[in-house]
Amino acid sequence: GERHVGADHGARAHLDVALVVDRAWRKGEEAALAESGEAYDPALAEAGLTETGRAAKVSGFRRALDRLLGATASDRPRWVRSVLTWGDVSLGSLGGVPGIKNVVEPLKELKQSVEALMAQEHTG
Repeated sequence: GERHVGADHGARAHLDVALVVDRAWRKGEEAALAESGEAYDPALAEAGLTETGRAAKVSGFRRALDRLLGATASDRPRWVRSVLTWGDVSLGSLGGVPGIKNVVEPLKELKQSVEALMAQEHTG
């Protein structure tokens, strides 16, 4: 009944947050690869978003997202947690890059709101 509908809503909200984080990564990549992208290089390096560090963070997040998208209902909570963990890593790193920080802060708040909603559904 009602709890199942709430859980479906919460799972959908988590998926929405995961897709928003994925979009933030793509926008960050576009900015870094643009003609003026070199201006971001020092900030990206400081946030651990160059070469190996960036590749590990992006691939970890995208792998978790792919598994969430393909998960059965019983496996979904596990992959939601994984996506949220990688989302924290991703948003934390992106939030350290001037010019991208203003986009990331509202995404962090959205993610936290969804987590609060899920916590309420599990306790209520």
